[in-house]
Amino acid sequence: MGKVLRAAKAAGQPYHIVHFDGHGLYAELQPNGVSFNRLLFSDNRPGKHGYIAFENAALPDNLELISGLQLGALLVETQTPVLVLNACRSAHADAAPLPEQGEAGVRVDASVGSDSHSQVRALGSLAQEVMDAGVSGVVAMRYNVYVVTAAQFVADLYAALTQGQSLGEAVTLGRKQLAAQPLRTIAYDPIPLQDWPVPIVYEAAPIQLFPKQRQTAPLNISLQLPTSNLQSPEDGLPPRPDVGFYGRDETLLALDRAFDTQNVVLLWAFAGSGKTTTAVEFARWYPRPEDLKGRCCSPRSRTTSRYRRCWIRWAASSSRCWRRTRFRGWR
Repeated sequence: MGKVLRAAKAAGQPYHIVHFDGHGLYAELQPNGVSFNRLLFSDNRPGKHGYIAFENAALPDNLELISGLQLGALLVETQTPVLVLNACRSAHADAAPLPEQGEAGVRVDASVGSDSHSQVRALGSLAQEVMDAGVSGVVAMRYNVYVVTAAQFVADLYAALTQGQSLGEAVTLGRKQLAAQPLRTIAYDPIPLQDWPVPIVYEAAPIQLFPKQRQTAPLNISLQLPTSNLQSPEDGLPPRPDVGFYGRDETLLALDRAFDTQNVVLLWAFAGSGKTTTAVEFARWYPRPEDLKGRCCSPRSRTTSRYRRCWIRWAASSSRCWRRTRFRGWR
C-alpha cells in the first residue's frame, strides 16, 4: 500500500481516500496480552492499542499488525486526506484509569506525558492516533460490526460523498439509514439491531471531496414516436418493434394454415398480448399479399374497437364463412 500511495503522490495525483476493509483488533502486544512476538512489530508500547491486520508472507502466520501511528504517518506523507476503516474496533478505546491527585487538587498521571499527543496515544484508539498524525478525516468502527451493517453503511456513505456532501454529513446520513432500517439478516434470519452508533467520524474540518450536485428539474419522460416512424412508406404498416419481432411461430403458422381455407380469420386474445404486432408481422411475412383478395386479419380488443366494428359490419353483409384462431394455451 505504501508503494502505491507514494507512486501516486510522485505522479502529482495523490489518492483522496484510503479504504481499508479487513480485520481490526484492540489488544496489548505483551507476553500477558495477545501472544505476538513483539520483536516482529515496531510498536513496543505498553497497554492496549488498536491495530489493523495486513498479510505479510515474510512474517510468521502471514500476519503484520499496523498501528495508528504507522498508518497516520504514511497518509500524511502521501497527502491522503481521508481514511475509511471498515474494521472492527478501529475506533475503540478503553476508559483511562483515574489519575492520582497531585498538588492543588490537580489529578495527574505519571505514565502519560503532559502534551496532547501523548494523551491521545495513551487512549489507544487507532482512529484517534491517525488523526493525531495529521490526517484530515477518519471514519472507523467503535465496536465489532456485522458485515451486513458495514455493507449498508459504506454504500450510503459513498453515495452521499459523490453527491457533494462533506465527510461528516455523509457519515451522519449513513447512521440515520442504519437507524431507520434496523433489520439485519444474520444467519438467514432478520434481527432488529440498533447498531447505528458503531460507525463514527473524526473530521478536523469539513471535507468535501466532490462538488455539490446541481438541483435539476424533475425527470419528465415523454413517449412520443417521431412522425416519420408512424408507418413504413413501402407497405403502409406500423413500424416493427425496436428490438425486432421474436417468437409467435405457432401463431404465424396457424394464421397461414387458416387462410388456406378461409377468407377471414379473427385473431383473439387478451388486451396487450401482442395481437396487433403479430398481425402486422404476418401481413409482412405472407408470401403473396396480392392474392389476399379482400381478406382481413383484424385484432380484437377494446383498444381496437373501431376495427372490430368495421369487421362486424363487413361480416354481417357477407355470406363468406370464417373461423376464429387463438394463441395456443389461452382460454
